[in-house]
Amino acid sequence: MASRARVTVYRDQARREALEHSFDGRVEAAGEIVDRAKSAAPVYSGAFRGSIDFETQGDRVFVVAEDEDSMYIEYGTEDTPAFAALTESARPYGKYRGWQPRGGR
Repeated sequence: MASRARVTVYRDQARREALEHSFDGRVEAAGEIVDRAKSAAPVYSGAFRGSIDFETQGDRVFVVAEDEDSMYIEYGTEDTPAFAALTESARPYGKYRGWQPRGGR
């Protein structure tokens, strides 16, 4: 006679625990993304490359570029192709659902 077990997964609790247990790994991945993005970033004045970093807010981890022209450099404009240093550096680490760069390098 086969044994049976019933398991109840509490979605909110499972999500909280997954975020908690994966935090150090996500911080490590963010640091690697920052390193890759900085090496791929264009250097005109160095402001864009120098503004690339990561930050945490609670259990969330973000890779950011704080230069005021970051949006234009990363995603391009009508007249300027995208560089996509952050986007392309982050792609190997997971699913990306955000803006897509115009054109390409």
